[in-house]
Amino acid sequence: MTSRKKGEFGYDSWENNSADFNGNAGVWTGITVDPELGSVYLPVEDSTNDVYGGSRPGNDLFADSLVCVDIHTGKMKWYYQLVHHPIFNYDISSPPLLGDIVVNGKPVKAVAVPTKEAFLYVFDRVTGKPVWPMIERPVPQSDTPGEKSSKTQPFPPNRRLMPASICAWKI
Repeated sequence: MTSRKKGEFGYDSWENNSADFNGNAGVWTGITVDPELGSVYLPVEDSTNDVYGGSRPGNDLFADSLVCVDIHTGKMKWYYQLVHHPIFNYDISSPPLLGDIVVNGKPVKAVAVPTKEAFLYVFDRVTGKPVWPMIERPVPQSDTPGEKSSKTQPFPPNRRLMPASICAWKI
């Protein structure tokens, strides 16, 4: 599912055919099942090597993504990549949390993902759309030889779980 083959959706996000020889991008933490919606939420980790991406340029779908699949067919319903071209070992370390919330007076079946960066990403668990708009912000670029880091990263607005001074990215 998370390893892409030539011609499959997401393969082109691995530049220089790097999906052919880079592995991992599996699920190592707990998965979450929503029997009511018939969905399974997979918190996908970094691809190999977690802290250096020089051998896998590009955004590397579906590494560091929340992937929702149909419980009966295994087909992907939606995904959202939390970190583009992961190089800081910021993979998803907690199982997704399900909850029913109210936003602007409307009920939302939500799935929330806390991360190592102390962010809380919250999505409509039916559609996969962020409950609050994500902000693609420019981030510092790597000066490691051979590394080509992503120019931007998605940030959830006002959903920080701890002070920014503790995190690597200043926002």
